[in-house]
Amino acid sequence: MKFLYWNIKDALSDEKKAWIETAIASEQPDVLCIAEGPESINDCKTIVDFINSKGYKTYYSPTLYSSDLISNEYGWNKYGLKILLKTGLNIKTRFSFGHQKLEGRIVYLRFELAGKFYSTFLIHGMSKVGDEINQHDFICELSSFIRTKTIGKETDHVIILGDFNIEPWDDLLKKERYIYSFFYNKSFAYHSVKTNKRIYYNPVLEYLQNDIDISLIGTFYNNKYVSVLDFPLVSKEFTNYDFQILTRIGGKSLMSDTNGKYTLVDKFDHLPITLKIK
Repeated sequence: MKFLYWNIKDALSDEKKAWIETAIASEQPDVLCIAEGPESINDCKTIVDFINSKGYKTYYSPTLYSSDLISNEYGWNKYGLKILLKTGLNIKTRFSFGHQKLEGRIVYLRFELAGKFYSTFLIHGMSKVGDEINQHDFICELSSFIRTKTIGKETDHVIILGDFNIEPWDDLLKKERYIYSFFYNKSFAYHSVKTNKRIYYNPVLEYLQNDIDISLIGTFYNNKYVSVLDFPLVSKEFTNYDFQILTRIGGKSLMSDTNGKYTLVDKFDHLPITLKIK
């Protein structure tokens, strides 16, 4: 069972469609989740139909629901996720309104594999946009949604996968209460030795730390820093998984190196990530 999550940034181009097609062919994900990308309902429908033509079916897309027909809560949101399942995949949940929050920024699905059940939350977090309250509220909403959806499912493994929009929080990281926090010490100390670039973390994720261990690596590259944005959180007892950041797809590099400064091809600003359950 393999998830592929990719925030493809704004706009939709033929080049991006080609990269997605190559990723499908080379990675063969069972669950494909696309964040951002289309700026309009028509473009979103285009990318969803395109992926469906490759042997997938739509689990959730913001194009499925119109605010003219249903309350605005379920209306179009260009930041809503596009979640597509490989045809024939046995998912235990059919999509319903109760399986999404924040206009499709949080979407729940549950599946069974080898006798074990997995409660899965695919997400696209709120951007900081200069106000840490937005991100904190998103994490609170996510935490509440997880508790609601896992009531009576205490033996389920929990997976939270996606773009947490963890942008640099220099001002918070400088505060003593964060520098000495469990989250900061565990994550920063471990991952800072893996790159010669600067890495930033958003301590608001400590809100979820009580019950969830974190596998944490960044996927956002530019010529100044690597920032932790896209990664999985998994429940403590769940260990049989492999998490990867894809820097190459179909033998081609997604990254360009100019004098030691990294950028991504074709106006991407995230690398795709995969989570494979062994």
